[in-house]
Amino acid sequence: MSIQHITELYALDGREFVTEAYRNLLSREPDDQGMAYYLGRLAQGRGKDAVVAQLAKSPECRPYDQIKGLKQLIEDRRRAEHWFWRRFTIRSRIENTLQSCLFSFERLVERERFFTEQHVQMQKELSAMQDTLVQLTEIHQAKEALDKENDEILHNFLALQEEMEALILERRENESRLNRLEQHKSQIEEEKAALLSERDILRAQRDTLQKERDEQAWYAAERLVWLKDKHILKE
Repeated sequence: MSIQHITELYALDGREFVTEAYRNLLSREPDDQGMAYYLGRLAQGRGKDAVVAQLAKSPECRPYDQIKGLKQLIEDRRRAEHWFWRRFTIRSRIENTLQSCLFSFERLVERERFFTEQHVQMQKELSAMQDTLVQLTEIHQAKEALDKENDEILHNFLALQEEMEALILERRENESRLNRLEQHKSQIEEEKAALLSERDILRAQRDTLQKERDEQAWYAAERLVWLKDKHILKE
């Protein structure tokens, strides 16, 4: 709820008043501690203007010029603290109270207009429901005619179902044969995979033996060269 004048808050009560005061003055939702504190002050007989004035002292409060009537309310509160100005602020308080009552009356008028619109809407919906009831009656009659046709269709369907069951039985036999073929194929694939794995192992062993043989041949050749260099082995 975005207010146009600070006195609009006076039309609210309890939690709703504190919540809207926080939203419009501090631009946030009230915390649990603040809600309990200000509800307690209202229960003790503190005026709503006192709650607004106390919230306005918070560093979080929006500038006074952004909320119409807030600056005047703060000035009236300050003057009210002095005995000289008390008698002059009574009129302002009365005006604020009357303005608050006016806003409350406007809200009641808006609610009455809302409920009137809701009543009219419900009347329209009731009329629509009556039309729907007539349509449902016609649909029920049409359904009875369709039920007779469905009985004939069901008789034909049962005959077709017998034929379908014979076809399904034949199909199941074919699927059973296909499954056996698939299992045989899977066994062949497994045997093939085992043979390929064994082949790879043999190839790896062969490559290992070939590498060892090449290393031994290289070592023998190097040994032979070394012996010749040392004149241990004659030409």
